[in-house]
Amino acid sequence: MVSHQEEELAAAMTLQQLDGLGPVLARRLSEHCGGFANVLNASQKMLQSIFRISPEMAGRIRASATKTDAYTLLELMGKHGVVGVSINDSRFPTRLKQCHDSPVVLFVKGESELNPKRNLAVVGMRNMSPYGESSCQSLIKDLAQFEPQIISGMAYGVDICAHRQALKYELPTIAVLGHGLDRMYPHAHLPSAREILERGGSWVSEFPFGVKPDRENFPRRNRLIAGMSDATVVVESGVSGGSMITASLAFGYNREVFAVPGNIGGKGTQGCHSLIKQQKASLIESGLDIVQSLNWDSAQNLGHQMRIFNDLTEKEMEVVEALRQEDLHTDILALRCGSRTNEMSALLLQMELKGIIQGIPGKRYKLE
Repeated sequence: MVSHQEEELAAAMTLQQLDGLGPVLARRLSEHCGGFANVLNASQKMLQSIFRISPEMAGRIRASATKTDAYTLLELMGKHGVVGVSINDSRFPTRLKQCHDSPVVLFVKGESELNPKRNLAVVGMRNMSPYGESSCQSLIKDLAQFEPQIISGMAYGVDICAHRQALKYELPTIAVLGHGLDRMYPHAHLPSAREILERGGSWVSEFPFGVKPDRENFPRRNRLIAGMSDATVVVESGVSGGSMITASLAFGYNREVFAVPGNIGGKGTQGCHSLIKQQKASLIESGLDIVQSLNWDSAQNLGHQMRIFNDLTEKEMEVVEALRQEDLHTDILALRCGSRTNEMSALLLQMELKGIIQGIPGKRYKLE
């Protein structure tokens, strides 16, 4: 007996593989009909009435309604540890779902959390220079304490450097591929790809088994990298190429884009400089620039504060509550907390030593 979830997944896979339909229309049809299975079960007349679908396309949708190939593929995927996740599944990446051209099905091999707290794409040119390699390594080293999931495309150069650095610092990492998950391209990266799986990471693709790494697949792959991430970092790039496509897509999705600058006129820095000059990317010199821009340090400090706050005295909590709204002078804090000024000064000193508050000019204080 086929479950409703399996039927929906098989229908979504069927629609995703129909030439000429496209993910945008497939998604709109699902929303209109109340699910992918209902799209395949709709009459040709009804399909033609929706969004002006041509008689030819409506006929092709109807002809694919048996979903036999999809069920066969699902069985084969299961034998290789690959699962399909439809856009209507709660496991589907929320960040990617927000993109209008998101695929309706992702194929996943591995155990990655598809909706982690932090996702960061790191991309760049294949012919990476020593400067690019050093920059990539330094960035991920800086970011390691904040535990982002690193997303890249498994290509030569910056991509594989980013994956390997993530593994080095025990960060989760996802390889987004431009082919089916029954193979690995480039084959030379298979050992690293296997290590990603062994360390709890994943391979992700919108292409089913059997699809080869054809040239036209990679721009589609790049939109997944951009769409799954909170921000995209371009380490090195010429004025054209896959990393520039990924950066443009991320910018179009209203995601943050960062670029590493380099020598003027350098082949690998022209793309980064172009993004910065067009104000499509922020210039970064270290991973800490990314942390500050995305407010990751604030989130970490808040967690640190909350652990400390559990051990506060009643008087200390009164000070914290007063400072939540605004920075205050010592005398004002004493007045609000019903304390003498000398008592408050001693209390504030102790709280500052604990790292709870910070003194600022004018005998004022703020939460750390």
